[in-house]
Amino acid sequence: MDSQNFYFLEGEGVHPIAQIESPDIGLSPYPWTNGRKIDIKIEEPIVYDMDMSDLDNSEEDLEDMDLRGYKPNDFNIPTLWTYLHPPLISKKLADVITSFPNVKLELFKAEVHNPMSGTVHKDYYAFNLLQIAEFEVARELKKDIRQRSIRIPSIEYPIFYLYDDGPLVVNESVKNAIINEGIEGLYFELTSQY
Repeated sequence: MDSQNFYFLEGEGVHPIAQIESPDIGLSPYPWTNGRKIDIKIEEPIVYDMDMSDLDNSEEDLEDMDLRGYKPNDFNIPTLWTYLHPPLISKKLADVITSFPNVKLELFKAEVHNPMSGTVHKDYYAFNLLQIAEFEVARELKKDIRQRSIRIPSIEYPIFYLYDDGPLVVNESVKNAIINEGIEGLYFELTSQY
């Protein structure tokens, strides 16, 4: 792979954003971000519930949160939520990422349920990324980030965790493909700006 820019990839959503609760499937958060294959049977679909409690606030609080006038089905589900355990990704984003060679991503069918409206969103996956930058590469990458210069040719994966439970990093080709697909609610930060 030629030397190219790398970007931290984060999901930030499109307002109004639904808060989502991590499902309890009997695994601690760690196995989903350690780069290893999940070696137990996972019941599918994994069900995530939207937390609609913000709508129970006073009119004044709703105004302050810019949520006044929104109904339960008006809330958007982010395309990527890595803080959930297991992390959640939309089918559209997963399709773009898995179109690249050398991507090792375990996908588990997931549903996001809206308890107030009864709506079920099925175009989602729980995911387990099996790619972590090797320790030496991660150490060099973190050093380069501190020095504000990051152009490394040694990473062969188009998407990876920087280290165990670290941020997601994508190369420029993945970033451009995501943008070209018109996928909203994502934030790319050039690693050299970190």
